[in-house]
Amino acid sequence: MGGNRARFERACTLLLLPSCQDEGPSELAALVCPSRLPEFLAS
Repeated sequence: MGGNRARFERACTLLLLPSCQDEGPSELAALVCPSRLPEFLAS
């Protein structure tokens, strides 16, 4: 369970870094149900 939390935190951090804008969403997509990803990113 802790591994997923670390991956989630890393993905969120990547979203904040301009140089990693492409990597952040793909990391989140690997963790979040794809059908809910747009909703998740909008919040």
